[in-house]
Amino acid sequence: MAQPIEALMRSALEAQVAGRLEEAEERYRRVLASAPDEPDALHSLGLVRYACGDYLQARTLVLRALDLTRWQYPAYKKNLGLILGKLADAHEESPDLVARRKEYARWNRERQTPRGNGMPLVSVIIPSYNHARYIGRALSSVFTQTYRNIELIVIDDGSQDGSADIIRNLLDKAPIPHQFLARENRGSVATVLEGLELARGEFINILHSDDMFSPDRFELCVRRIADSGCDWGFSGVEFVDADDRPLAAADHAAAGSLMAEMERMPLEASTGLSLLSTNVAITTGNLFVRRAFLDAIGGLRIYQYSEDWEFGLRASLSSEPVFLPEKLYRYRFHGRNTVTVAADRMRGEAFEVMREFLGRAEENRQWPNPFAPVPAVWGKAFHAKLLRGGLGLLLSEAALRRLADELS
Repeated sequence: MAQPIEALMRSALEAQVAGRLEEAEERYRRVLASAPDEPDALHSLGLVRYACGDYLQARTLVLRALDLTRWQYPAYKKNLGLILGKLADAHEESPDLVARRKEYARWNRERQTPRGNGMPLVSVIIPSYNHARYIGRALSSVFTQTYRNIELIVIDDGSQDGSADIIRNLLDKAPIPHQFLARENRGSVATVLEGLELARGEFINILHSDDMFSPDRFELCVRRIADSGCDWGFSGVEFVDADDRPLAAADHAAAGSLMAEMERMPLEASTGLSLLSTNVAITTGNLFVRRAFLDAIGGLRIYQYSEDWEFGLRASLSSEPVFLPEKLYRYRFHGRNTVTVAADRMRGEAFEVMREFLGRAEENRQWPNPFAPVPAVWGKAFHAKLLRGGLGLLLSEAALRRLADELS
């Protein structure tokens, strides 16, 4: 590349970063006047036009950059996805999608009609590991449930901070049936699977040893999920700090991002679709699942970070989740959570989970869930959700080209 073009590219990028979009555009266009097939200039100009709200031209420019580079750059694919997501917004109120949303809303109300006043046994499984400071509050949140047909299974996974002794002392006064096992460290998911082998309940709910339930969690979950014959669901989440103080979005970036995702859920076309961009259930502890359904779809799979999201995506193909907007789970941020100490590894594993799910979702078949979050059911709304979540880089070249044509 000639030196003048290099200098123009640098100055254009500086202007773009500083928000001087007209200046950046003028310089990128000067580069393209001399080198019409310069992919970085095409891509960057596309982002400028995107920032200006000109999504059609942005689409054309970034597509050209992708073609020139043989679709080898993930960042280009991701940004094309974001552009197509904006174009897809214009299709959100298409007559077909509006009718589909109404059909879903009616079906979702009808399926949640209570069918009886049963009292199913709920098995609570607590995998405990080095949370001596918090385990007492976790156990207390189970003991104080307003719904009483509960059994508790606690497995200490080789804690080295005295957690096992605390658990033993508290369980001596437990007002509900319980089992306790302390052994060497095997990992969280392996511990949960061990707890499942001991559980006798019709419904399962995991509780992580640093989190808590609200007192009415099981009363409401049984009423709205179990009594209506539904298979699984999750609730709203309250985020708290190490001292149980509620976190505000403005004070904690990670909690604020998760809060924003959950607040958008009522605007989604379906609860299942809300799972496409991120794990809006937040944690396995927020899943209330019928045991027979859990077993039928293959149970929990072992992942280091993403077993909850993988389960939610896989489960949604077979049965639509019920969302309870009440904040019935209290998720604690305390500086050593998985979500705060392993962000890069979590992101890589999450991409693999979503890539596998997309492979299944594209299959030409009829899923048990009539409103499964798949393109055959939701069309552009499916892809728009992925694209707005920045997951366009996971779609194939053919899929992105097709969407670019459809949304032009």
